Amino acid sequence: MKRRRPLGQAELEARIAATDPTHDAWVAANAGSGKTRILRNRVIRLMLDGTPPDRILCLTYTRAAAAEMQGRIFAELARWVTLEDTALDQAIGELVSTAPESYHASAKERALARGLFARAIEAPGGLKVQTIHAFAERILHLFPIEAGVPLDFAILMDEEARALRDTARRETLEAALATPASGLGKAFGEILEAAGLAAFGRALDEALAALSRLALEDQHLPQDGQLAAAYQKALGVGAWESLGRIEADFLTSFDPALFEGAAGIIEAQKKVSDAQRALADVLRAAGRALRAEKPNPALVIAPFVTDKGLPKARCIFTKDVLAQAPELAELDDAAKAAWLAYRARRHAFLTCTRSLAMLTFAREVQRRYVGAKTARSLLDFDDLIAALRRLLTSGQAAWVLFKLDGGIDHVLIDEAQDTTRAMWDIIAALTEEFFAGEGARKRVRTLFAVGDEKQSIYSFQGADPRVFEEYRRYFAEKSPRGALIETPVPLTFSFRSSDDVLSAVDDVFRPEENRRGLTARGEALEHKSADLDFPGHVEFWPPARPREAGEVPGHVRVAEEIAQTIAGWLAAPERHLVDGRPIRPADILILVRVRNAFFEAVRKALKALGVPVAGADRLTLQNELVIQDLIALAQAVLVPEDDLTLASVLKSPLFGVTEAELEGLARGRGGSLRAALAERGEEKWQAFATWLDALAERARRDAPFPFFAGVLSGPAPVDLTRSVQAVLAEQLGAEIADPINAFLHQALSHAQEGAGALLPFVLAQQNRETQLKRDAEAAEDKVRVMTVHGAKGLEGRIVFLADAHGTPDRAMEPAVLLLPQPRGEALLLWSALPRADEPAPLQQEREARRAVL
Repeated sequence: MKRRRPLGQAELEARIAATDPTHDAWVAANAGSGKTRILRNRVIRLMLDGTPPDRILCLTYTRAAAAEMQGRIFAELARWVTLEDTALDQAIGELVSTAPESYHASAKERALARGLFARAIEAPGGLKVQTIHAFAERILHLFPIEAGVPLDFAILMDEEARALRDTARRETLEAALATPASGLGKAFGEILEAAGLAAFGRALDEALAALSRLALEDQHLPQDGQLAAAYQKALGVGAWESLGRIEADFLTSFDPALFEGAAGIIEAQKKVSDAQRALADVLRAAGRALRAEKPNPALVIAPFVTDKGLPKARCIFTKDVLAQAPELAELDDAAKAAWLAYRARRHAFLTCTRSLAMLTFAREVQRRYVGAKTARSLLDFDDLIAALRRLLTSGQAAWVLFKLDGGIDHVLIDEAQDTTRAMWDIIAALTEEFFAGEGARKRVRTLFAVGDEKQSIYSFQGADPRVFEEYRRYFAEKSPRGALIETPVPLTFSFRSSDDVLSAVDDVFRPEENRRGLTARGEALEHKSADLDFPGHVEFWPPARPREAGEVPGHVRVAEEIAQTIAGWLAAPERHLVDGRPIRPADILILVRVRNAFFEAVRKALKALGVPVAGADRLTLQNELVIQDLIALAQAVLVPEDDLTLASVLKSPLFGVTEAELEGLARGRGGSLRAALAERGEEKWQAFATWLDALAERARRDAPFPFFAGVLSGPAPVDLTRSVQAVLAEQLGAEIADPINAFLHQALSHAQEGAGALLPFVLAQQNRETQLKRDAEAAEDKVRVMTVHGAKGLEGRIVFLADAHGTPDRAMEPAVLLLPQPRGEALLLWSALPRADEPAPLQQEREARRAVL
């Protein structure tokens, strides 16, 4: 039997104080410390204190978290209905006392406790445990006129929003190409000159997200007539500035004779090394470049900088050369200083012009996207938050809440570290009257927040631990009962891990430089296990060194080593135990930072050794091989003249044609590949041709769903005794079930929207990127390979931090930034300059530390 470590009087008192229904509280909960239980207990204690269930609002971050919270509350209240008095006293005592075994409830208290389940079920509007987006939708449907939203608005889901944005992007691109001399056309030309199409696509996505953030936080851009001046002032760029002027100012600071003279002095030394002779050649080339009609700044500065364009750390001239010509030291210093000034000035100018160009293009895409939403009376998730924020911060919050079931007396926030600034503004407006005037005097109204700065790893969704701390201070000042906000309640005990693992974590982050950015106040970490018998082990593997020529890449070596280790455990179950039983695949969780080549290498290595692997936790539907095969098949039967598509289909698992067979079929044919297939006399080819003919007939009359459903359930051309889906599953793995189901659902939705023909659906799929998320918690007995973000909240008996070594990848750094300006304005910045020579930004390093933690 496992032994639980006593939490200690101080910890028990802190947990009970955090759930006290008469005080505001801010809880700093370590991972696995039981925050969901604390939330549940707080809600139940509020109801025990007489608060009507419908006057409690509990905001969570995801629908799954809301469902779990509500389920836990109802399960506990339902259990209380049938408990005997002694057991019920114990249950209530666990909420309110550090000595629950000696707690004795009154008869009135017991009767109230047994009736809470019915009160929660029958409450008008129900127990409000929901996401902030669901709450916003409800309020806006009740007050659409006051909020300025369409009366009959509908919610635009992520996938549909992506499709509308893609349409707006395509229309904007077509407009720019059609009118290259227009402002939009010139902006697009500037963008293409700065970056390729791939970099442009990513930067545009970030620019659109930045514009959405401006709307969310009620910020705005300077007026159109003042935009250029605002950029120039913010970046220190003169209105007269140009690249030509910047370059000319840089070049006129050099005398070619100095370069040539320095080269001569070097060559005149008694002993001249190969490196010094090469330097002399480069100096002469720099001198020639300065005398050219159009000097190249890179050639001029080449002797003084590294390959990455950074000034060399030491003087380029030797002591002997400097002894003969001391003035060359000044040349070295002056050249490097001039180069840095030139780069900074050029960078500022290009950032100014390119940011304006990106803003011009992004605003046009945004205008078309907003127009499409307005025409259809649609609101996306950002619109919900922005509209509710405007409504509640316009001075109407008290009236809105009064009309909303008589008001809200208690607000609880789950996963507070992931709450964005706009969401905090909503919460501040909801609780404004809790802390002042009549609202504070008539009855106790409370705020409760639980979160953990160290788990703030969703900056790409707008989360910022600095905002978390900023609002903690705000509420600590506002609340007359804010002692537990001023000094947050710490939950340090973990019910998920062992002392061995937790102490290793604390040791890693004990040095101040290692924990920089984990918390706003920089305090040392403290984790304790609540289970004395929970075994633990931490093992560090040496990092993979850079490979020599011809060696297997480092990420592949590490992936294979992980796979071999796991395969060895599973092959000898009697020797490798966890919790006293053999290790199972489901016990193992492999975490990576991003889904990159290493992510795929791990999955491939595990499969090669026969280790069962769960499907990827997230995937892009249209990138899945099985979906690409199905779409290609439809294209091949819809367009018989498309030889390339038919060739790829014939090589797919559906037909299993080899390269040699395909070459024999294609070589020397007089017409299309489809015609050549029908003309071949062999039984195999005739069977394939007959199958494709039947499918072509169905493609002309069937909608997408019956077509693809019939294909998947029907016999496979390569083996008529088995279905197409069975053949695909054998070749591509059982995990194809999820993308197939999602694909069929899209096919069914396509028909329901009125566009039932197969061809439009196939064409639409080529331009879509449908993101699927699997429920990794409900995975079968398989090894899970996931990103740190996707695994948040999950558990594993054995966890590999597979790529925890190294600094953040600069490719993940945001390309677009918002620069705050006075009067609630902001500027969108995009430089598109190479930045590989710069260190990773501090904010990204901090989030990387939190992700590893």
